[in-house]
Amino acid sequence: MREPQRPLLSFIVPSRGQMGELWFSAPPLLVDGRVEYVLVDSGRAECPGHVARCYWPVAKVVDLPGCHPVDPGRAVRAGARVAAAPWLAVLGPAIIVSERFLSAVLAVRAEGVFLTADGGEDPVIVCSREALAQATSEDGAFGEALCRRLGALGLKRVQLPPGLFFRPEELRRRGTPAMPEVRFPDPVTIGIVGPGLGDIFKGLYYAYWVQQTYSVDVSLYTNWHGFRGKDFTPEPLLRKEAVVREILDLLDLPRPLPVVTDAPVEEVFVPDQLPWHFPMTVAARVRWRGWGRGLHRRIAYQLDGVSAADEKNPPPGDVARLLGFAPGFEMVPLGKHLSLRQCAEVAAESDLFFGVDSGMLQLCYAIGVPVFLIGYRMSCLHLFKWHGDRHAVYCADTADLVFKARLFLGLS
Repeated sequence: MREPQRPLLSFIVPSRGQMGELWFSAPPLLVDGRVEYVLVDSGRAECPGHVARCYWPVAKVVDLPGCHPVDPGRAVRAGARVAAAPWLAVLGPAIIVSERFLSAVLAVRAEGVFLTADGGEDPVIVCSREALAQATSEDGAFGEALCRRLGALGLKRVQLPPGLFFRPEELRRRGTPAMPEVRFPDPVTIGIVGPGLGDIFKGLYYAYWVQQTYSVDVSLYTNWHGFRGKDFTPEPLLRKEAVVREILDLLDLPRPLPVVTDAPVEEVFVPDQLPWHFPMTVAARVRWRGWGRGLHRRIAYQLDGVSAADEKNPPPGDVARLLGFAPGFEMVPLGKHLSLRQCAEVAAESDLFFGVDSGMLQLCYAIGVPVFLIGYRMSCLHLFKWHGDRHAVYCADTADLVFKARLFLGLS
């Protein structure tokens, strides 16, 4: 495992609760490996901190529960406690930093001084970690109030040169900066994205995709703390190490994916709201047998999803039709009554698998058996998010499944 590279400058940004301004100001900082981006927000769902945790792997997000939007002075104090660089920059969320800002700071930084620049509504302040810790030791400060405290420490105020910031319209003319999600910390710890089996499969596939695509050292965090802004707790709600290891034992990974159980949760990237479209399903060691010797005359299925059961599972009156559409075929249920390996072995020797949105579908994608997904009352957007980049045949309801599966098997 590589040692993480220490940043030269940490940017502390108090959120005003508006995502729009951050779409312009954050990317220039998130793509620069020499700096660290610390966003302080209230921890509420769908707010900038929540979005940043989902889409910006290299962002360090600090929750400051209570007042929303956060008090900027308290936010500076909270951000300073987690910032890793020897020098810290404090700025408002609407300030767009040019590529010349870091070199300008490095050229004039010195002991006994703090740097300021005109950032419009709020001044930009740069000082040493030690100076900011002293200035905010009892309570926080932002803007000119922070400048006065730094001056009271005996530090000399030095003005940075002009022209270090963009206005949004200038940035639009220059073209959008590189998307912030193209850079991952190295190493990076990625967490499971939900409590269910399908969540764990999808999160594991994602972690391996990051490892392969971005050539970074990835470890997988196996505890579940809840969804940010909903039921999140600092202590794990569920510990899923055994299930994760059972899945890893089934998959044919060219490179190991280390398992982590004791990382600080604030250092774990948990992309639980991503659209989830990435072109990778890791193949299982147990593979679908195909039809080299004709049909297996066996069909695997799962119809008892746990989460959102009222939306995803078939009406009770449809079950008999679902289990009887292929006379002469053995119908084998997959689920918790079998181990994952046993489920894999059954699916590998079946002609197809049909079922509702569940972890069994994710397992069957890895095995390669033809998959028929029945939507019922599930949101089409939800199904597309979780299965739109996989090889499932989508079926709207029982009648649709029966028609398509019989056609596939040559029974119609």
